[in-house]
Amino acid sequence: MKKCSYCGAEYSDDAVVCSIDQTPLQIALTSATKPHSAIGIASFVVSIIVGCLMVALLFGTAILVSQRIPGERTYPGQTFVGLGFIFLLMIDVVAVGLGIASLFQTVKNRLFGILGLVFAGATVAGVIGLMILGLMFAVRAPR
Repeated sequence: MKKCSYCGAEYSDDAVVCSIDQTPLQIALTSATKPHSAIGIASFVVSIIVGCLMVALLFGTAILVSQRIPGERTYPGQTFVGLGFIFLLMIDVVAVGLGIASLFQTVKNRLFGILGLVFAGATVAGVIGLMILGLMFAVRAPR
């Protein structure tokens, strides 16, 4: 099916020119033929990479906590783990921004933008939830 880019009239595939305004006809893009948004793909890839790095950082944190000296309130590398989470969180916020930007591209397929936005948003919410949980336990812990 071809569609006139000027008036929007639809014609069969064998038509060449719009009979109303003489505009050359193009094949109408369906959602299956729309190219994927590069911004959406970037959002998806960044969110997946950051999510994997966050999981790896959580496992690394568990290993470092197990190496803590009895009686100590901190563990080796605590500052680097905190900075790592904050750095990855900032990158994930960029992925959220890319996902939102891809939603405004109407001529592109937005699937990867939506997936990137969902994954990055879930990771951001999870890290913020872990920070709140950690602060709650830090306040309750006896000194």
